[in-house]
Amino acid sequence: MLYEQRAETARTALAEAQKAFDAKAVVLRFTAIPRRELEELQAKHPASEQEESEGADFSINTFAPALISAASLDGMPVDYAQHCMDTWSSADARGLWQAAWSIQHAARTDLGKG
Repeated sequence: MLYEQRAETARTALAEAQKAFDAKAVVLRFTAIPRRELEELQAKHPASEQEESEGADFSINTFAPALISAASLDGMPVDYAQHCMDTWSSADARGLWQAAWSIQHAARTDLGKG
């Protein structure tokens, strides 16, 4: 039947699109760094007077790439993290930052008691 042909054509197109996406996609993995290391890293990137007046605790322009690099399980260099923050779309750069930042504040559920 015609709808079965169209469904098969759509499945084939989807599989081809997924294959093309997978060939270009990069999986980035992040981990939480020890709290003291995070605090030291943050201290190395103090907020400017303007950023402080806006409520910032650190300079996002320098701290973000440093944290992305420090938290990367794939050894992303700071220079490349800075390149990504500078050249990716606003949404993608924000997503990259959020991935590295949010893992620093995720509660572990496997600590147990005792």
